[in-house]
Amino acid sequence: MLQTVKTAWPPEVVAEMRENLANSDIGRDIHHKGRLEGRNEGRNEGRNEGLGPLEHQLARRLSRPVTAAEHAELLRRLDTLGADRIGDVVLDLAPDALAAWLADPNAT
Repeated sequence: MLQTVKTAWPPEVVAEMRENLANSDIGRDIHHKGRLEGRNEGRNEGRNEGLGPLEHQLARRLSRPVTAAEHAELLRRLDTLGADRIGDVVLDLAPDALAAWLADPNAT
């Protein structure tokens, strides 16, 4: 088992090392990648939360829970068709037509 190495460096040396790393190309790359990962994670969480009410309405209209495959398809369509179109479909189509729309990967 690896043990944590504790340094005896003075705080000002550690601060200088951090500053040098932050100002280096590798430090900027690490920072940039971390920001991108954070943004992507936030977007995914937001999309899942934003889709929740539509998915709830869809489940009510179909009188059954939305499956994992249907959830994935809704996420894909959120990117391709947008939330407004998905909302319109959920509200406008009869349950049978809604199920057919959801099952057809080419539906718009």
